[in-house]
Amino acid sequence: MVSAPLDRHERHSNRSVDIIVHGATGYTGKRVVRHLASKHPNLNIAICGRSSTKLAAVASEAGWDEAKSQSSIFVVADVIEGSSELVSAFSIAKVVIACAGPYRHCGLPVLRAAIEARCDYLDLCGEPQFFDDALLAFDREARNAGVLAVHAAAFDCVPAELGSALAERELLKKHSSTTSGAEDE
Repeated sequence: MVSAPLDRHERHSNRSVDIIVHGATGYTGKRVVRHLASKHPNLNIAICGRSSTKLAAVASEAGWDEAKSQSSIFVVADVIEGSSELVSAFSIAKVVIACAGPYRHCGLPVLRAAIEARCDYLDLCGEPQFFDDALLAFDREARNAGVLAVHAAAFDCVPAELGSALAERELLKKHSSTTSGAEDE
């Protein structure tokens, strides 16, 4: 494992990349890169994926010049066999946004590499089984490394969250009178 300070501010102070987008050539990854490049031009963004040709196209769409492209594209053809390449790419970044799925097949190696690199991790996953697997496999290790790991930070998770909040609110409204009456007895 990479040796680094646990304090996030201190750890991030020597990282040259603010955000690395893993899976940058997919539909969502391209949108994330485009958004970051257009709305947050002061951030230093890097991209990571399997195909150098596709990554170059994403960099071109983002308006990167040759020098930016040379320093900000990381090719990792196989996340399972290329874990050391992922750790190396992530170790210069403050945050990785994981956009490549299905997460149940390739998510755990990306999360593991982020933790080893002590790079904060955010994914756009909507797969509940992956959340459970990631929590069981890496929660303690991420906490011990001081790495923030955030799952389900995407729009496809919002309906379930809103539905749960609405159900909770309605249940509390419906049962608050019966609950308070039971406590009075």
